[in-house]
Amino acid sequence: MKNTLINSTCSRQVFCESCASKINSCSHKYCASCGNKISHGSISATQSFITAATKGRNEIWRYVVGILLALIIWQLIGPLPFLGACGTLSLIEILGYRCELELMSITGPSQVPGFTLTMLTFVIGLIGLQWTIKWIHHRDLLQVLTGRIRFDLSRFLFSSVIVLCFSSLALFAGLSIGDSDVLGGQVTRNSVGIDWIFLLMAALVLVPIQAATEEIFFRGYILQGISHWKRNRMFLVLLTSIIFTIVHIANPEPWEYGVFAYIISVFLMSLFMSLVTVLDGGLELAIGFHTMNNLWSFLILGLEKSVIPTTTLYTLNLESLDAVNAIIPGIVQFTLLFGIFSWRYQWFNKNISRTQVTNTPLKNTKD
Repeated sequence: MKNTLINSTCSRQVFCESCASKINSCSHKYCASCGNKISHGSISATQSFITAATKGRNEIWRYVVGILLALIIWQLIGPLPFLGACGTLSLIEILGYRCELELMSITGPSQVPGFTLTMLTFVIGLIGLQWTIKWIHHRDLLQVLTGRIRFDLSRFLFSSVIVLCFSSLALFAGLSIGDSDVLGGQVTRNSVGIDWIFLLMAALVLVPIQAATEEIFFRGYILQGISHWKRNRMFLVLLTSIIFTIVHIANPEPWEYGVFAYIISVFLMSLFMSLVTVLDGGLELAIGFHTMNNLWSFLILGLEKSVIPTTTLYTLNLESLDAVNAIIPGIVQFTLLFGIFSWRYQWFNKNISRTQVTNTPLKNTKD
């Protein structure tokens, strides 16, 4: 029985716990790359993801400078294309477009230009994050994305498809019953044309970048930074969720529809994404969830007053966001999603979790 277990264990890929280099045989006692003794022969994706904070340069001042630098590039340099377009539209009229700077929106015959310029903020923000991680911390962006040898696209797609199915079922049920209280407000069907197709094309390219930028910053960069000093998983989950929620209070939705219900719903969503990130050892599932959640609100079912106005197939008209309609469905959805993800990826199966040996080559930079 013991020999069978050993052979089963050695049939998989194994990696050094110190440098994450691939080991050819379980019989090796020392890693050929770094020379360190191999105690367990492998590391899990979760261990690799969290302990990535110990690699490279991670002094406190580097995180202070890194966060400030990333935010400056993201929030100050990122909006420059949008502000440049607004400045141009304030001087000359172009095809009927005009800028409402106080609302940070460009209105006109199509919402695609304004949407695209707004999304460019996140593209620039992602570039800033990559530079910050590389030059300040001497690490790769991949180490902040996942604890695996590469970004697992199948996880991203699985999460996106599951969220799409859940959202579609909820909308279909609400429309079939015909009771506006099901969704917390009155749902109206919008007439859309070719502009929606162009918006769809832009969103499919830019929204994953938007979602990835936020996830990398909050549940990648900041979470790993905090874990450098305190690795308690629940502490990491709670703190990153609180930070994510506080930042999103600046959006117009809470002040239009109710602060309390909005804060609780955003906190629950953030709590779910942080939890699956820590348990799964990477951002793939969180980015997939975040991407489809945003695509749905930008393209399918949107609020009248949104932080980024778009043309949607349906509009949810609300006077205020009811806590029950906002929180209870969220709890049900997140519980079901958590159950599906934990079953699909065997988070709590100890026998299988030991064989999920995936990682990223992590080299501790000394220069």
